[in-house]
Amino acid sequence: MPPRMLGAKNQLIKVIVNNRTFLNCPFFGSPLPELRWFKNGQGSKLDGGQYRVYNNGTLEIKRARKEDEGKYTCVATNILGKADNRVELVVKEPTRIIQAPKDQSVVRGSEASFHCKVESNDLPYMVTWTKDGEPVYLGWRLKKDEEFLNISTVTKDDEGMYTCTVKSEMDQHSASAHLSVSGTLVYRILLQVVM
Repeated sequence: MPPRMLGAKNQLIKVIVNNRTFLNCPFFGSPLPELRWFKNGQGSKLDGGQYRVYNNGTLEIKRARKEDEGKYTCVATNILGKADNRVELVVKEPTRIIQAPKDQSVVRGSEASFHCKVESNDLPYMVTWTKDGEPVYLGWRLKKDEEFLNISTVTKDDEGMYTCTVKSEMDQHSASAHLSVSGTLVYRILLQVVM
């Protein structure tokens, strides 16, 4: 029986840089085909060093680097013929918080603001905020924009640990800061008497 590919055709695999990844190429044939992997149509076989080919057709890349990005082809061959399949590998930098929120101590009635600046390298992402592990519900006092969580007219109930979590389709990153609330904001009105 000539070789046959059993998996999905023309896969797209995305991986974060420095992570291990597996490119699958399940195959069948009788006699058992020999399987070889190639990158970007190059004639050299991939096995050894950073690459490892398993008997089931899987190619392991131990630590994906930007230079590992490209189109991989697995080819199964026996005396009755050959079959191939392609996998495209995209290697991305991690989504990360580059300016994390900082601990704050504010007076009740004032305003608090937490910064959470994200670097995503073209990956779509979503930022969520939690307080003491529970979702933050936005409203007239709690507002969020692209990089900030703002709390106006702070109350004692606002005290706690605030966590900014950024999540992409491939990874996530979190950073936390504590808000302490004390006293009461006192407004002083100075009257000047002019005679």
